[in-house]
Amino acid sequence: MRTKILCFLFFAFLFCGKASAQYAQFPTAGTIYFDKTVYLKNVILKRFLPLSDERSKSWYENIRSKIPESVVLKRKLVFSGDQYTFSAEKNEMEPFEKGLMEQHALNSEGTTFVDLSKKEFKRLADLGGENILLIDSLQDVKWKITNEYRNIAGYECRRANGLTADSIYVVGYFTNNIPVSAGPESVQGLPGLLLGLAIPSMHIQYFATKVEISNVTVEGNIQGKKKTPTMTRKELHTMINKNLSSFMKPDLLNYIMKLYSL
Repeated sequence: MRTKILCFLFFAFLFCGKASAQYAQFPTAGTIYFDKTVYLKNVILKRFLPLSDERSKSWYENIRSKIPESVVLKRKLVFSGDQYTFSAEKNEMEPFEKGLMEQHALNSEGTTFVDLSKKEFKRLADLGGENILLIDSLQDVKWKITNEYRNIAGYECRRANGLTADSIYVVGYFTNNIPVSAGPESVQGLPGLLLGLAIPSMHIQYFATKVEISNVTVEGNIQGKKKTPTMTRKELHTMINKNLSSFMKPDLLNYIMKLYSL
Protein backbone atom coordinates (compact mmCIF):
# COMPACT_ATOMS: atom_id res chain seq x y z
CA MET A 1 0.00 0.00 0.00
CA ARG A 2 2.84 2.41 0.95
CA THR A 3 4.56 1.76 -2.41
CA LYS A 4 1.34 2.55 -4.31
CA ILE A 5 0.91 5.84 -2.40
CA LEU A 6 4.50 6.88 -3.11
CA CYS A 7 4.07 6.08 -6.81
CA PHE A 8 0.83 8.06 -6.92
CA LEU A 9 2.47 11.10 -5.27
CA PHE A 10 5.44 10.91 -7.64
CA PHE A 11 3.29 10.90 -10.79
CA ALA A 12 0.99 13.57 -9.37
CA PHE A 13 4.01 15.82 -8.69
CA LEU A 14 5.38 15.14 -12.18
CA PHE A 15 2.05 15.98 -13.81
CA CYS A 16 1.64 19.20 -11.82
CA GLY A 17 5.15 20.26 -12.77
CA LYS A 18 4.44 19.75 -16.45
CA ALA A 19 1.11 21.52 -16.19
CA SER A 20 2.73 24.52 -14.47
CA ALA A 21 5.40 24.74 -17.17
CA GLN A 22 2.77 24.43 -19.89
CA TYR A 23 0.72 27.33 -18.52
CA ALA A 24 3.60 29.53 -17.36
CA GLN A 25 3.00 33.09 -18.51
CA PHE A 26 5.62 35.59 -19.63
CA PRO A 27 4.66 39.27 -19.67
CA THR A 28 4.05 40.75 -23.10
CA ALA A 29 2.76 44.18 -22.04
CA GLY A 30 3.85 46.88 -19.65
CA THR A 31 5.80 50.09 -19.11
CA ILE A 32 9.55 50.55 -18.65
CA TYR A 33 11.01 53.78 -17.26
CA PHE A 34 14.51 54.69 -18.43
CA ASP A 35 17.24 57.16 -17.57
CA LYS A 36 18.90 58.37 -20.75
CA THR A 37 22.34 59.70 -19.85
CA VAL A 38 24.07 62.04 -22.28
CA TYR A 39 27.73 62.48 -21.38
CA LEU A 40 27.63 66.10 -22.42
CA LYS A 41 31.21 67.05 -21.64
CA ASN A 42 32.55 64.19 -23.75
CA VAL A 43 30.18 65.00 -26.62
CA ILE A 44 31.22 68.66 -26.71
CA LEU A 45 34.96 68.24 -26.09
CA LYS A 46 35.46 65.12 -28.22
CA ARG A 47 32.94 65.74 -30.99
CA PHE A 48 32.32 69.45 -31.40
CA LEU A 49 35.51 71.14 -30.14
CA PRO A 50 38.01 69.39 -32.48
CA LEU A 51 35.90 70.24 -35.54
CA SER A 52 35.17 73.87 -34.65
CA ASP A 53 36.62 77.04 -36.13
CA GLU A 54 38.99 79.19 -34.05
CA ARG A 55 36.26 81.48 -32.76
CA SER A 56 34.13 78.55 -31.56
CA LYS A 57 37.15 76.80 -30.05
CA SER A 58 37.88 79.88 -27.98
CA TRP A 59 34.29 79.91 -26.72
CA TYR A 60 34.41 76.21 -25.85
CA GLU A 61 37.66 76.68 -23.93
CA ASN A 62 36.09 79.50 -21.91
CA ILE A 63 33.15 77.36 -20.81
CA ARG A 64 35.06 74.05 -20.48
CA SER A 65 34.97 74.04 -16.67
CA LYS A 66 31.25 74.83 -16.61
CA ILE A 67 30.12 72.02 -18.91
CA PRO A 68 28.38 69.31 -16.82
CA GLU A 69 29.82 65.81 -17.08
CA SER A 70 26.40 64.41 -17.94
CA VAL A 71 22.72 65.21 -18.29
CA VAL A 72 20.02 62.66 -17.42
CA LEU A 73 16.79 62.65 -19.43
CA LYS A 74 13.69 60.66 -18.48
CA ARG A 75 12.22 58.28 -21.05
CA LYS A 76 9.35 55.77 -21.11
CA LEU A 77 8.79 52.61 -23.16
CA VAL A 78 5.24 51.24 -23.42
CA PHE A 79 4.98 47.79 -25.03
CA SER A 80 2.21 45.37 -25.95
CA GLY A 81 2.81 42.37 -28.17
CA ASP A 82 4.66 43.39 -31.33
CA GLN A 83 4.22 47.13 -30.83
CA TYR A 84 5.84 49.69 -28.58
CA THR A 85 6.38 53.42 -28.13
CA PHE A 86 9.42 55.19 -26.72
CA SER A 87 8.84 58.75 -25.59
CA ALA A 88 10.21 61.63 -23.52
CA GLU A 89 9.04 62.30 -19.99
CA LYS A 90 9.15 65.71 -18.32
CA ASN A 91 12.79 66.70 -17.81
CA GLU A 92 14.11 69.27 -15.37
CA MET A 93 17.33 70.94 -16.50
CA GLU A 94 19.31 73.99 -15.49
CA PRO A 95 19.07 76.81 -18.09
CA PHE A 96 22.77 76.48 -18.98
CA GLU A 97 22.46 72.69 -19.48
CA LYS A 98 19.29 73.10 -21.51
CA GLY A 99 20.93 75.73 -23.70
CA LEU A 100 23.92 73.50 -24.42
CA MET A 101 21.68 70.53 -25.23
CA GLU A 102 19.53 72.55 -27.63
CA GLN A 103 22.48 74.35 -29.21
CA HIS A 104 24.13 71.02 -30.06
CA ALA A 105 20.89 69.30 -31.19
CA LEU A 106 21.14 66.77 -28.36
CA ASN A 107 17.75 67.25 -26.72
CA SER A 108 15.72 65.36 -29.31
CA GLU A 109 12.36 65.33 -27.54
CA GLY A 110 9.87 63.18 -29.38
CA THR A 111 8.01 59.89 -29.64
CA THR A 112 8.91 56.73 -31.53
CA PHE A 113 6.40 54.04 -32.53
CA VAL A 114 7.66 50.60 -33.60
CA ASP A 115 5.73 47.74 -35.21
CA LEU A 116 7.97 44.69 -34.95
CA SER A 117 5.71 42.48 -37.07
CA LYS A 118 5.90 44.94 -39.99
CA LYS A 119 9.50 46.01 -39.25
CA GLU A 120 8.47 49.65 -39.44
CA PHE A 121 8.90 52.68 -37.24
CA LYS A 122 7.64 56.25 -37.01
CA ARG A 123 9.29 59.05 -35.06
CA LEU A 124 7.91 62.50 -34.35
CA ALA A 125 10.88 64.60 -33.28
CA ASP A 126 11.94 68.19 -32.83
CA LEU A 127 14.81 69.35 -35.02
CA GLY A 128 15.92 72.90 -34.38
CA GLY A 129 12.49 73.96 -33.13
CA GLU A 130 10.62 72.33 -36.02
CA ASN A 131 8.75 69.01 -35.91
CA ILE A 132 9.55 66.27 -38.41
CA LEU A 133 7.85 62.91 -38.88
CA LEU A 134 10.35 60.20 -39.76
CA ILE A 135 8.84 57.02 -41.29
CA ASP A 136 11.08 54.17 -42.40
CA SER A 137 11.85 50.48 -42.01
CA LEU A 138 13.60 49.18 -38.90
CA GLN A 139 17.35 48.88 -39.09
CA ASP A 140 18.74 45.40 -38.61
CA VAL A 141 21.25 45.05 -35.80
CA LYS A 142 23.82 42.25 -35.98
CA TRP A 143 23.96 40.96 -32.40
CA LYS A 144 26.48 38.67 -30.73
CA ILE A 145 25.21 37.39 -27.38
CA THR A 146 27.84 36.99 -24.64
CA ASN A 147 27.99 35.18 -21.29
CA GLU A 148 28.18 38.40 -19.29
CA TYR A 149 25.24 39.27 -17.03
CA ARG A 150 24.06 42.34 -15.17
CA ASN A 151 21.09 43.04 -12.90
CA ILE A 152 18.99 45.97 -14.14
CA ALA A 153 15.82 47.15 -12.37
CA GLY A 154 15.56 43.79 -10.62
CA TYR A 155 15.94 41.68 -13.79
CA GLU A 156 18.85 39.45 -14.70
CA CYS A 157 20.03 40.71 -18.09
CA ARG A 158 22.45 39.20 -20.57
CA ARG A 159 24.90 41.29 -22.56
CA ALA A 160 24.93 41.39 -26.36
CA ASN A 161 27.27 43.40 -28.59
CA GLY A 162 25.72 44.78 -31.74
CA LEU A 163 26.43 46.65 -34.95
CA THR A 164 23.69 48.68 -36.63
CA ALA A 165 23.21 49.02 -40.39
CA ASP A 166 25.04 52.36 -40.35
CA SER A 167 27.97 50.86 -38.42
CA ILE A 168 27.20 52.11 -34.91
CA TYR A 169 28.60 49.82 -32.22
CA VAL A 170 26.10 49.25 -29.40
CA VAL A 171 26.09 47.26 -26.16
CA GLY A 172 22.73 45.88 -25.08
CA TYR A 173 21.47 44.09 -21.96
CA PHE A 174 18.27 42.08 -22.46
CA THR A 175 16.10 39.96 -20.20
CA ASN A 176 14.57 36.63 -21.21
CA ASN A 177 11.87 37.18 -18.59
CA ILE A 178 10.18 39.69 -20.92
CA PRO A 179 10.26 37.93 -24.31
CA VAL A 180 9.50 41.01 -26.40
CA SER A 181 12.07 42.19 -28.94
CA ALA A 182 11.83 45.87 -27.96
CA GLY A 183 14.33 48.45 -26.78
CA PRO A 184 15.17 52.14 -26.41
CA GLU A 185 14.50 54.25 -29.53
CA SER A 186 14.18 51.75 -32.40
CA VAL A 187 17.02 49.44 -31.34
CA GLN A 188 15.69 45.87 -31.12
CA GLY A 189 16.23 42.35 -32.46
CA LEU A 190 17.10 40.31 -29.35
CA PRO A 191 15.05 37.46 -27.79
CA GLY A 192 14.07 39.68 -24.88
CA LEU A 193 13.45 43.30 -23.94
CA LEU A 194 16.48 45.58 -23.77
CA LEU A 195 16.68 47.11 -20.29
CA GLY A 196 20.12 48.58 -20.92
CA LEU A 197 21.73 50.11 -23.99
CA ALA A 198 25.06 51.90 -24.34
CA ILE A 199 26.32 53.67 -27.48
CA PRO A 200 29.99 54.46 -26.76
CA SER A 201 30.74 56.47 -29.90
CA MET A 202 27.78 58.75 -29.24
CA HIS A 203 28.46 59.05 -25.48
CA ILE A 204 24.89 58.02 -24.67
CA GLN A 205 23.39 55.23 -22.58
CA TYR A 206 19.91 54.10 -21.51
CA PHE A 207 19.20 52.06 -18.37
CA ALA A 208 15.82 51.02 -16.98
CA THR A 209 14.99 52.30 -13.49
CA LYS A 210 11.54 50.71 -13.07
CA VAL A 211 9.50 47.97 -14.75
CA GLU A 212 5.71 47.85 -14.54
CA ILE A 213 3.96 44.78 -15.95
CA SER A 214 0.34 45.56 -16.81
CA ASN A 215 -2.19 45.54 -19.64
CA VAL A 216 -1.51 48.70 -21.61
CA THR A 217 -2.52 50.07 -24.99
CA VAL A 218 0.15 51.24 -27.41
CA GLU A 219 -0.78 54.45 -29.22
CA GLY A 220 0.45 54.14 -32.78
CA ASN A 221 -1.27 57.20 -34.21
CA ILE A 222 1.82 59.39 -34.14
CA GLN A 223 1.46 62.44 -36.31
CA GLY A 224 2.45 66.06 -36.22
CA LYS A 225 0.58 69.14 -37.27
CA LYS A 226 -0.91 69.48 -40.72
CA LYS A 227 2.27 70.96 -42.21
CA THR A 228 4.74 68.65 -40.41
CA PRO A 229 7.07 67.27 -43.09
CA THR A 230 7.23 63.46 -43.46
CA MET A 231 10.47 61.89 -44.60
CA THR A 232 12.68 58.81 -44.66
CA ARG A 233 16.13 58.58 -43.09
CA LYS A 234 17.71 59.35 -46.46
CA GLU A 235 15.52 62.42 -46.95
CA LEU A 236 16.32 63.57 -43.40
CA HIS A 237 20.02 63.25 -44.12
CA THR A 238 19.59 65.37 -47.26
CA MET A 239 17.69 68.04 -45.33
CA ILE A 240 20.26 68.18 -42.52
CA ASN A 241 23.07 68.54 -45.04
CA LYS A 242 21.23 71.28 -46.90
CA ASN A 243 20.36 73.36 -43.82
CA LEU A 244 23.39 72.82 -41.60
CA SER A 245 26.34 72.17 -43.91
CA SER A 246 27.34 75.83 -43.83
CA PHE A 247 27.54 75.72 -40.03
CA MET A 248 28.86 72.23 -39.32
CA LYS A 249 31.48 69.93 -40.74
CA PRO A 250 30.49 66.54 -42.26
CA ASP A 251 31.49 64.51 -39.19
CA LEU A 252 29.18 66.55 -36.96
CA LEU A 253 26.35 66.36 -39.47
CA ASN A 254 26.77 62.60 -39.56
CA TYR A 255 26.67 62.46 -35.74
CA ILE A 256 23.40 64.41 -35.60
CA MET A 257 21.92 62.32 -38.40
CA LYS A 258 22.67 59.08 -36.53
CA LEU A 259 21.32 60.57 -33.31
CA TYR A 260 17.94 61.36 -34.87
CA SER A 261 17.58 58.15 -36.87
CA LEU A 262 18.74 55.68 -34.18
